[in-house]
Amino acid sequence: MNLRALISQGEGERLEFKKKTTHPTRIARTLASLANTHGGQVLVGVDDDGRVVGVRDAEEEMFVLREAAAHYIDPPLTLEFREIETEGEHIVLVIKVAESHNKPHRAQIAPASGGATCACAMKACRPAPLPRRSWSASSPQPDSKKFRLTRMSCAYSTTSKPPSRALR
Repeated sequence: MNLRALISQGEGERLEFKKKTTHPTRIARTLASLANTHGGQVLVGVDDDGRVVGVRDAEEEMFVLREAAAHYIDPPLTLEFREIETEGEHIVLVIKVAESHNKPHRAQIAPASGGATCACAMKACRPAPLPRRSWSASSPQPDSKKFRLTRMSCAYSTTSKPPSRALR
């Protein structure tokens, strides 16, 4: 895998740069977004401008990502990890998120945020309550204290570009 070629593509619908993972709830939105669309990759240790900064502790970063995928997303996701060492001796994590066959995935909301999290994680989406009978007996509703589930009125279509400006 050529890291430079991947970074030169820039961030987009299938590629996200993260300097580091700070908390499972924050990265969970990105992971759910990729799984709910066409899948993609997250590069941890790369600034938003494409500069390689590396990760301090690759194991810690992978722990946070595994926690997010297993405990902060419903249904949980399986991730593929790869460590790449650059010429400057930086470590970059490449996380592959496959397009899911169990859509939609919902990311847990950070307790302080109070807002709903869209499956696509775009700021242009507005929350709407889920219909009462949206869960079947074969797919029980997750613990309502842990997840604030919503259906989103999404301004982002997987076949088009993101909206030019976010709705507030």
